[in-house]
Amino acid sequence: MYRAIKGKTIIFPSDIYEKTTTLNYGEDVANAIVELIGKNVAIGNTYQIMQNRTIKWGDVLKIYMSVFDDNLKVTYINDSNVLGKVTNRKEQIKYDRLYDRKFDNSKICEIVPLMNEAKEPERGLKECLIKFINSGAKFDKIDWKFEGYADKITKEKTRLKEIKGAKNLLKYLIARYTSYFER
Repeated sequence: MYRAIKGKTIIFPSDIYEKTTTLNYGEDVANAIVELIGKNVAIGNTYQIMQNRTIKWGDVLKIYMSVFDDNLKVTYINDSNVLGKVTNRKEQIKYDRLYDRKFDNSKICEIVPLMNEAKEPERGLKECLIKFINSGAKFDKIDWKFEGYADKITKEKTRLKEIKGAKNLLKYLIARYTSYFER
């Protein structure tokens, strides 16, 4: 999102394009938790608080593109595993992105029927993106190691003045000009 807001090219791994996932609107999850509180039947049970609709990661990308009026520049990479290495999120890439994820929410729907009417992932994601952008799009922390890698792949550059702190600057420069973090 940071790169898109800055008008820079984003990186999208083509190996996840057709994979599916389940996205949940935070308000739906919060409402389900509120519904569970105090119900005797819920005590001692575990629930998958999520909706039953899935969305392809390629469709997630299309939603981002529509929010940015199709001005979003994308560079596709073949292997998302390198992103896991660069971002130190190998497990997240492997288990959240590289296979189809669909969850059985029938147990939660028995107690909280509202989950059957959860906001569609397409609508919820688009609303959240627009709200974030319209609120000023503040980023608490930038992963400068990833930004350096992304700039290397997209052949773009970041103004070094934008990077706060010597440690972040070093991470950016190493990732931008070497393959050290890609191993």
